[in-house]
Amino acid sequence: MKNITHILFTLLILTSMTLDAQTSLNKHDLHEKHTRVGSHGMVLFTNGKRLFASHLPLYQAPHDYQLVYEVESTHRQQLLEHLTQTNKTTHAHYVENMITLLPATFDLNTLIDGQSFEIETQFYLGHFERGGEKWLQDKNFTFVRQIYKRPLTTLRTAGKPSQIEWHILDTGPDNKQLLIHPIQAAPSFDAIVFGHQCLANSLVNQSESMPDIGTLYSKIKQCQSMEVLYFEIRDFAK
Repeated sequence: MKNITHILFTLLILTSMTLDAQTSLNKHDLHEKHTRVGSHGMVLFTNGKRLFASHLPLYQAPHDYQLVYEVESTHRQQLLEHLTQTNKTTHAHYVENMITLLPATFDLNTLIDGQSFEIETQFYLGHFERGGEKWLQDKNFTFVRQIYKRPLTTLRTAGKPSQIEWHILDTGPDNKQLLIHPIQAAPSFDAIVFGHQCLANSLVNQSESMPDIGTLYSKIKQCQSMEVLYFEIRDFAK
C-alpha cells in the first residue's frame, strides 16, 4: 500500500512539473507573439503602376525586420501622382517626394508571417518622425502580399562583409528590378533602388559601408537606368 501511495505521489509531482513547464512555455510563446505589437512606420514607393511599402527597421525589437509588401490604398491615384512627379533635379529626389505611413497599432508578426489584411493608416508628406506633415488617411489600407523579408536580430554579433551587395527582385512585366540592400552590422544603411536592365551578377561593390547618396548612385552603374527610392543612414550608424 505504501508503494502504491509513493507511486501515486510521484506521478502527481511529475504531472504538476509537466503542467508548470507547459504553462511557462505557453507564457513564453505568448510573450514572443506580442513583442512586436506597436507602431510600425513605413516608407511608400512605386514602380509607376503598383504601390509598395517598406517597414522602417531598427536593430532592436520590435522593429528588427526588413519587410517589403505590395500594398493598396483607396488613395492610389493621388499617391501615384505624388510619387512619380518628374522634377528630378537632384539625387535626393526621393526625399522631396517621400511619403511615409503609420498604420494603427498592430503586431508586426502578421507581416513577418506573410499575412494580408486591412488597417487604418495615416499618410505623411516626408518622414513622419522628422517633421513630416500629416496628409491623407485611409481606413482600408491593405497589405496585399509580402515580397521581401529579412531578420536583423543577429546582426550585432555578425561579421561585417567587405562588399556592398544587393538582393534583386523582379516587380513585374515592366522590366524594372527592385534592389534592396540587406542591412549589415553597424555602421550600415537601408536603401531601396529601382533599376532597369541591371546585371544581377555584377551588383557587388567594393565600397565604404556607409556611402553618401552620390556615391550610391555612382556605385550602382551596372543598370541601364536607376532611381533611389529610399536611403537611410542615421538609424544604422551604431
